[in-house]
Amino acid sequence: MKNKINKKRIIKILLGLFFALAIIIAFNVATIIIQTNHSLQKDYTHEMTKNSQSTQEFIKAMKYKIYISKLHKYASYDNFLMKPLFAKMNYHFEKGKENLPKDSIDDIIWWRLLYDVIYGLVYNDDKSMQYTNLNSEKLQILIDEIYEMIGRLPYGNLENFQMQDSLLEIMLNLSDFYFNAMFEKYERSCIDKNDCSGKKLYYLDKNNSHKHEKIYIYLKDGYDRYIQNSAMQNIIKSKYNQKLLEIINFKFNETQNERNKNE
Repeated sequence: MKNKINKKRIIKILLGLFFALAIIIAFNVATIIIQTNHSLQKDYTHEMTKNSQSTQEFIKAMKYKIYISKLHKYASYDNFLMKPLFAKMNYHFEKGKENLPKDSIDDIIWWRLLYDVIYGLVYNDDKSMQYTNLNSEKLQILIDEIYEMIGRLPYGNLENFQMQDSLLEIMLNLSDFYFNAMFEKYERSCIDKNDCSGKKLYYLDKNNSHKHEKIYIYLKDGYDRYIQNSAMQNIIKSKYNQKLLEIINFKFNETQNERNKNE
């Protein structure tokens, strides 16, 4: 009889603890949601003034990015718990893009805010979804997406964001990321990792010449348009000149390789 009473007490205690834990979790989740909503509405008040429909979608995407960041304390980006959050974030980002004018580049700013840490454009201790760990198909999709953004930046317009002083820097960072991702792509085709370089293979592939020339043009056009409004002009100029030199060296190496083949 006593054993039955003790079991009932234990069950009641466990149920009580379970419900208490559930209430605490629900309270914390509700607090995060309220704080997130308040913070986003406050931070992006200006962005709401021109294209509220698009910005609302981007803000919804940002909410899920914040939820992902909160959960990331306990789970990696590729954890199954993250999948529904990523799906919602991606969905609202794409919906936001659909509502922008064709010449708008606001989505590129939002893309950086949402994805740069996840894909490794900036330092991240979780490399589970970094570009170096993506499968070949996803890596190629990312490469194409980055290239497309680089091509739009010099000629598009910001509808909501007031970030003209950062656009050239964003272009340069995206171009760095594009080349690093391309080097990674070629690195995977190396048979002997000790005697092979993805960067070298990339430069040897003349099929890359057209896109290389395009990026050269995009960067020059972006520089001409944005340098006067850029913050930290000397640093940006130095980085720009370095990037152009790398592209020019690619063309030189390509020409030399062709000459060597013909000799």
